[in-house]
Amino acid sequence: WHMGHLDPKWHPLNQGFTFYEGCYNGAADYFTRDRNGQPDWHVNFDDVNPPGYTTDIISDAAVAYIRDHGKSDAPFFCYVAFTAVHEPAQAPQKYIDQYPDLRGEKKILAAQDTCMDDGIGKILAAIDKAGIANNTLIWFFSDNGGIRKIPGNNAPLRGGKLTCYEGGIRTPAAVWWPGVIEGGRKIESPIINVDLLPTLLSAAGAKIDWPKPLDGIDVLDELKNPSQEKQRDVYGFTGQQGIEKE
Repeated sequence: WHMGHLDPKWHPLNQGFTFYEGCYNGAADYFTRDRNGQPDWHVNFDDVNPPGYTTDIISDAAVAYIRDHGKSDAPFFCYVAFTAVHEPAQAPQKYIDQYPDLRGEKKILAAQDTCMDDGIGKILAAIDKAGIANNTLIWFFSDNGGIRKIPGNNAPLRGGKLTCYEGGIRTPAAVWWPGVIEGGRKIESPIINVDLLPTLLSAAGAKIDWPKPLDGIDVLDELKNPSQEKQRDVYGFTGQQGIEKE
């Protein structure tokens, strides 16, 4: 979740969500959920620690949520924040064995990625099984570039995670909405994370009178009809290493 950690006012259920399963902090052991000497995993406000690999637990929780909510005609929002691909470097052996030609952390990174890919496949299958594929918008994206200690991890972009160079803030994204957004195209216009809220509200047909302007813009028309590249200024900032170092 990564917002406020243990402060109740920042808990997902106090920020508009109706159900939550996941960790508060992150970078926990993928098999035990241990972080700083204790498990970090929760369902709503309850501390739990289910068995299994974290990526599988997340995808299974999303599938169950879609199965339960896909039965209704009411719209729903499902935010699936995989902890992969992230340290610690851990993955099930069956995925590690798929990359005999890779070595070290790069091998584990590939295994983590493949497991997450399988989890996304389960989520897509659940949406299809619920019969809501043509009425569902899926937006897949990363929160930042990869770590810099793996050579070429963000090539050909400069820098990586915790920098504001392109290697740290420029990441690929994919949007899927059958019958509304045509597939197989590449959009060159810059889009930033704060565009998500106004765009998803527009897609859902929501009309909300906000007390002040939103930071982002509605890019739904651009996703539907990327006729030409549009220019705009976007800004990134990271202060995790101290403002004086940025």
